[in-house]
Amino acid sequence: MQAVLCDICEQPIRGEALEIHLIRGEAVNMEEGRARVVQRGTTSMRYACGPCGNWIEQAIVHLRVSLVL
Repeated sequence: MQAVLCDICEQPIRGEALEIHLIRGEAVNMEEGRARVVQRGTTSMRYACGPCGNWIEQAIVHLRVSLVL
């Protein structure tokens, strides 16, 4: 059986994991006036073990808080 490796620490993932879908796109306004992100490039998936997944989630929260204008 082949192990799935964490894309951050490169260790085998056991137990809890995080799957991240990266979609390159563009924000456009729909006819109804709502904004939507439309795929305009490549997509890829990244995998993280539990500890690295928690680190990524904390980093996103930190960026959201620190970048408030």
